[in-house]
Amino acid sequence: MRKRSKHSRRALSSVVVSMMLLSAVVTMGTGLVAWSHATLQSHTQTLSQFYTQRNDRMNENIVIEDVWFGTSPQKFMNITMHNNGPESINIVDIQIINSSQTLNLNYTYNPLLITKVNSTSIPYSWVSGTPYTIDVTTARNSMYQVLATP
Repeated sequence: MRKRSKHSRRALSSVVVSMMLLSAVVTMGTGLVAWSHATLQSHTQTLSQFYTQRNDRMNENIVIEDVWFGTSPQKFMNITMHNNGPESINIVDIQIINSSQTLNLNYTYNPLLITKVNSTSIPYSWVSGTPYTIDVTTARNSMYQVLATP
């Protein structure tokens, strides 16, 4: 019978150590695959939303056909717009800008349907000979601009 010394140590067998290392590698690998899959899904969704929004904005096409000024019964400005795009468009804001002021009109319109014309009359005290810039903004943040002088 062998006698053990005070300082002798028992070693783990190489099979046990190999199994421990293998289980650690499998656990870390599974965690890494799950994390990368979640990250990829998140990036895919973000990219898809980005390109969908860009494509929708490219499909918007408003033509401001006419801006005219009237005086009956009070001064007003009439803006006629035509939707040439393949989708309905929601107009959310019209700004009338001249050299001295900006009038911001937050409008809630019914959608401007495909190939339809919308004529909007806005009470406005215009001055003859003064140029006005009219900015029309859509819900997708596209902006259309025209310059008109009464």
